[in-house]
Amino acid sequence: MQPTHEHAVQVLNSLIETTFDSAESYGKAADLARSPRVQDLFKHKAASRLTLAEGLKQVVRNLEGEPVDQGSAAGPLHQGILVLRDKIGRNSDKPLIEEIKLGETFVRYRFETAARDLELPSQARAEIDRTFGEVVADHDEISALRKEFD
Repeated sequence: MQPTHEHAVQVLNSLIETTFDSAESYGKAADLARSPRVQDLFKHKAASRLTLAEGLKQVVRNLEGEPVDQGSAAGPLHQGILVLRDKIGRNSDKPLIEEIKLGETFVRYRFETAARDLELPSQARAEIDRTFGEVVADHDEISALRKEFD
Protein backbone atom coordinates (compact mmCIF):
# COMPACT_ATOMS: atom_id res chain seq x y z
CA MET A 1 0.00 0.00 0.00
CA GLN A 2 1.33 3.44 -0.92
CA PRO A 3 1.97 5.87 1.96
CA THR A 4 -0.87 8.16 0.86
CA HIS A 5 -3.13 5.14 0.74
CA GLU A 6 -2.22 4.23 4.31
CA HIS A 7 -3.43 7.64 5.44
CA ALA A 8 -6.58 7.32 3.31
CA VAL A 9 -7.36 3.89 4.75
CA GLN A 10 -6.97 5.28 8.26
CA VAL A 11 -9.29 8.22 7.53
CA LEU A 12 -11.84 6.03 5.76
CA ASN A 13 -11.83 3.43 8.51
CA SER A 14 -12.44 6.16 11.07
CA LEU A 15 -15.45 7.31 9.03
CA ILE A 16 -16.67 3.73 8.73
CA GLU A 17 -16.57 3.35 12.52
CA THR A 18 -18.46 6.62 12.92
CA THR A 19 -21.01 5.51 10.33
CA PHE A 20 -21.54 2.16 12.07
CA ASP A 21 -21.95 3.97 15.39
CA SER A 22 -24.52 6.23 13.78
CA ALA A 23 -26.43 3.29 12.31
CA GLU A 24 -26.50 1.58 15.71
CA SER A 25 -27.70 4.77 17.39
CA TYR A 26 -30.47 5.21 14.84
CA GLY A 27 -31.49 1.59 15.36
CA LYS A 28 -31.57 1.99 19.14
CA ALA A 29 -33.53 5.24 18.82
CA ALA A 30 -36.02 3.53 16.48
CA ASP A 31 -36.57 0.83 19.11
CA LEU A 32 -37.18 3.46 21.80
CA ALA A 33 -39.27 5.94 19.80
CA ARG A 34 -42.98 6.15 20.45
CA SER A 35 -44.18 7.77 17.25
CA PRO A 36 -44.47 5.40 14.27
CA ARG A 37 -43.29 8.26 12.04
CA VAL A 38 -40.12 8.74 14.11
CA GLN A 39 -39.58 4.97 14.35
CA ASP A 40 -39.79 4.60 10.57
CA LEU A 41 -37.49 7.57 9.95
CA PHE A 42 -34.85 6.25 12.34
CA LYS A 43 -35.06 2.73 10.87
CA HIS A 44 -34.59 4.18 7.40
CA LYS A 45 -31.62 6.27 8.54
CA ALA A 46 -30.03 3.22 10.21
CA ALA A 47 -30.26 1.24 6.97
CA SER A 48 -29.01 4.20 4.96
CA ARG A 49 -25.95 4.55 7.20
CA LEU A 50 -25.08 0.88 6.70
CA THR A 51 -25.22 1.46 2.95
CA LEU A 52 -22.90 4.47 3.33
CA ALA A 53 -20.48 2.33 5.33
CA GLU A 54 -20.42 -0.28 2.58
CA GLY A 55 -19.47 2.36 0.01
CA LEU A 56 -16.61 3.54 2.22
CA LYS A 57 -15.49 -0.04 2.83
CA GLN A 58 -15.31 -0.65 -0.92
CA VAL A 59 -12.98 2.31 -1.36
CA VAL A 60 -10.74 0.95 1.41
CA ARG A 61 -10.58 -2.37 -0.44
CA ASN A 62 -9.83 -0.58 -3.71
CA LEU A 63 -6.91 1.11 -1.95
CA GLU A 64 -5.68 -2.34 -0.91
CA GLY A 65 -6.59 -1.76 2.71
CA GLU A 66 -8.59 -3.76 5.21
CA PRO A 67 -11.87 -2.07 6.18
CA VAL A 68 -13.13 -2.18 9.74
CA ASP A 69 -16.37 -4.04 10.28
CA GLN A 70 -17.70 -2.48 13.45
CA GLY A 71 -18.19 0.81 15.20
CA SER A 72 -15.93 2.50 17.70
CA ALA A 73 -15.66 1.82 21.41
CA ALA A 74 -17.57 5.06 22.01
CA GLY A 75 -20.64 3.91 20.06
CA PRO A 76 -22.26 1.93 22.88
CA LEU A 77 -21.81 4.91 25.20
CA HIS A 78 -23.90 7.08 22.87
CA GLN A 79 -26.54 4.36 22.68
CA GLY A 80 -26.63 4.24 26.49
CA ILE A 81 -27.18 7.98 26.56
CA LEU A 82 -30.12 7.48 24.19
CA VAL A 83 -31.68 5.07 26.70
CA LEU A 84 -31.17 7.54 29.55
CA ARG A 85 -32.61 10.43 27.57
CA ASP A 86 -35.57 8.25 26.63
CA LYS A 87 -36.26 7.50 30.29
CA ILE A 88 -36.07 11.20 31.15
CA GLY A 89 -38.45 12.07 28.30
CA ARG A 90 -41.04 9.53 29.40
CA ASN A 91 -43.81 9.99 26.83
CA SER A 92 -42.03 12.15 24.27
CA ASP A 93 -39.60 11.44 21.46
CA LYS A 94 -38.07 14.89 21.89
CA PRO A 95 -35.09 13.75 24.03
CA LEU A 96 -34.28 10.98 21.54
CA ILE A 97 -34.43 13.39 18.63
CA GLU A 98 -32.22 15.87 20.50
CA GLU A 99 -29.63 13.17 21.18
CA ILE A 100 -29.73 11.94 17.57
CA LYS A 101 -29.24 15.53 16.43
CA LEU A 102 -26.14 15.82 18.64
CA GLY A 103 -24.85 12.61 17.09
CA GLU A 104 -25.59 13.94 13.61
CA THR A 105 -23.63 17.09 14.37
CA PHE A 106 -20.64 14.94 15.35
CA VAL A 107 -20.96 12.77 12.21
CA ARG A 108 -21.18 15.87 10.05
CA TYR A 109 -18.05 17.30 11.68
CA ARG A 110 -16.12 14.06 11.09
CA PHE A 111 -17.07 13.95 7.40
CA GLU A 112 -16.46 17.68 6.93
CA THR A 113 -12.98 17.32 8.41
CA ALA A 114 -12.22 14.37 6.12
CA ALA A 115 -13.57 16.24 3.09
CA ARG A 116 -10.99 19.00 3.70
CA ASP A 117 -8.09 16.53 3.87
CA LEU A 118 -5.99 17.36 0.81
CA GLU A 119 -3.70 14.37 1.33
CA LEU A 120 -6.39 11.90 0.31
CA PRO A 121 -6.31 10.32 -3.16
CA SER A 122 -9.06 11.31 -5.56
CA GLN A 123 -11.00 8.05 -5.17
CA ALA A 124 -11.24 8.52 -1.41
CA ARG A 125 -12.11 12.21 -1.72
CA ALA A 126 -14.86 11.45 -4.23
CA GLU A 127 -16.52 8.90 -1.94
CA ILE A 128 -16.16 11.16 1.09
CA ASP A 129 -17.68 14.07 -0.84
CA ARG A 130 -20.58 11.87 -1.96
CA THR A 131 -21.27 10.54 1.52
CA PHE A 132 -20.76 13.96 3.09
CA GLY A 133 -23.62 15.25 0.95
CA GLU A 134 -25.89 12.56 2.37
CA VAL A 135 -24.69 13.22 5.90
CA VAL A 136 -25.47 16.94 5.55
CA ALA A 137 -28.94 16.15 4.18
CA ASP A 138 -29.60 13.79 7.11
CA HIS A 139 -28.35 16.38 9.60
CA ASP A 140 -30.67 18.98 8.11
CA GLU A 141 -33.62 16.58 8.17
CA ILE A 142 -33.06 15.71 11.84
CA SER A 143 -32.63 19.40 12.66
CA ALA A 144 -36.00 20.13 11.04
CA LEU A 145 -37.60 17.25 12.95
CA ARG A 146 -36.14 18.60 16.18
CA LYS A 147 -37.75 22.01 15.51
CA GLU A 148 -41.16 20.33 15.26
CA PHE A 149 -40.87 19.49 18.97
CA ASP A 150 -40.24 23.07 20.16
